[in-house]
Amino acid sequence: MKKKVHLGIFGLGTVGTGVVELLLKRKQMVGDCQVVLEKVAVRQKRKKRAVSLPSSLLTTSPEDILRDPKIDTVIEVMGGVNPAREIILEALRRRKNVVTANKALLARAGSEIFKEAMENDCYLGVRASNIASYRLIESLSSSPSRISKLVGVFNGTCNYILTEMERKEEDFSTVLGRAQKMGYTERDPSDDVDGYDTAHKLIVLLGLSLGYFPPLGSILVEGIRNISPLDVIFARELGYRIKLLAIAKIQGNDL
Repeated sequence: MKKKVHLGIFGLGTVGTGVVELLLKRKQMVGDCQVVLEKVAVRQKRKKRAVSLPSSLLTTSPEDILRDPKIDTVIEVMGGVNPAREIILEALRRRKNVVTANKALLARAGSEIFKEAMENDCYLGVRASNIASYRLIESLSSSPSRISKLVGVFNGTCNYILTEMERKEEDFSTVLGRAQKMGYTERDPSDDVDGYDTAHKLIVLLGLSLGYFPPLGSILVEGIRNISPLDVIFARELGYRIKLLAIAKIQGNDL
């Protein structure tokens, strides 16, 4: 007999719609589990959406999911820190398993969320928050060696912009505008180009691999807005290429 998972979803934007579409495409089968979609929490029930769901599945009240004893697993795809943080914590307190890709939230409240999951013996799925680094996380977690330094390029948008600035000798605004038209950036690219997406990924990577989520305020965050074509030319003449790097150094007990 296949295991049943009774699912509630918070958010039906681009990501939430993709999750629902995937469930419908697979006839609500994921691996060996039959997934029963019970409720989807949205801001507006009457909004026209890319995916068609019975109105009975939609609710504007998070409590309809949190208080439903039949729902054993929730997916949070709302984005942002609040109210996602309190919704996830309350779901864990009610012993519901949680899946989230919200790296901004995990970067700010990862320790609190993981502690709540452990205390209530709940599954907390966060792989999608840092999917490109997940193999690295597994390697760091299981490595017998002591990690002393971590350096990486974590943001594809910044990498694309800097590469194009070097290749075509164009300024930041020109390349960013083209990237936005091609759909390479978020609607608001601020987190990407100002360095916060990189910082969030670094915090989550450290938290999942080393068990410590450093406060965002303890990290020097700098983006690429002020990089000029002249900077790129000077770097190239000196034998360098400009990249936005995430860097963490571990010295003794200090990070």
